[in-house]
Amino acid sequence: MITTLTANESELGPLIKSDRLLQGMPNIALALHLLCEQCNPDSFWRPYIDVLPKTYATPLYYTIDEMKLLEGSPSLNEAMNQSKSVARQYSYLLQLFHNHPDAKGCCLSQLPFTYEDYRWAASSVMTRQNKFPFNDDDFILALIPGWDMCNHCDGKISTDFSPTEHCCKCYAMKDFPAGSQVVMFYGPRATSEFLVHCGFVYEENSYNRLKMK
Repeated sequence: MITTLTANESELGPLIKSDRLLQGMPNIALALHLLCEQCNPDSFWRPYIDVLPKTYATPLYYTIDEMKLLEGSPSLNEAMNQSKSVARQYSYLLQLFHNHPDAKGCCLSQLPFTYEDYRWAASSVMTRQNKFPFNDDDFILALIPGWDMCNHCDGKISTDFSPTEHCCKCYAMKDFPAGSQVVMFYGPRATSEFLVHCGFVYEENSYNRLKMK
C-alpha cells in the first residue's frame, strides 16, 4: 500500500516532519508522495501508477460552463470550495518547494511543479484514499493498488482491516460470474458526495439524501 507512513519514509520525510500543513493534512502529503513516485521511472509502484486515470471527472476538472450546471444544487458550494481549497494548497506548496531547505532533496523542487500535476494527484487521492487503523487509536491514509480499482454498487460493506494479520480483507458481496466486473459498496453516501469527491453519479443510490439548512 502507498500510505502516509511510506510518505514519511520517502524523500518527502524531512519536509513532512518540518511543515505543519503536511502534518495536519495527510491527504496532501499522500498526494505529493504519489507525485514523487510518478516522477521516479524505477518506482516500485510504477505498474500501479501507470494504470491510474490520466484525468478525472471531479469538479477540479470542470470548466466554468460545467460548474454553472450545478446552480441550484447543494453540490455547487461543495464543488467551489473544493476547487478553491486545492488552488490554495497548490499556491502554498509551490512556495514551499521553492523556499524550504528541507524540500531540496525532493524531486518536486527540481522539476516543474504545475497545478495540473497537483490537481491530478489530489484527485487520485480524493477518489481512492482509505483510512486504516494504526497504533490502536490512530489512523493512516492509504492507496491500495488493485483494490481501489473496483467501481461502486449498492450493497453492503464487505471490506475490513485485520489488526492481527495487518492487512485489508475484501470479500465479494455477491457471486460474480467469471469475466464479469467485480464491484464493491463504497458506503452510504449521498449522490452529491459521490459527484464531488469521486467524480461520478450512481443513479440507483439507495442512500441519497439532501441536507436542509
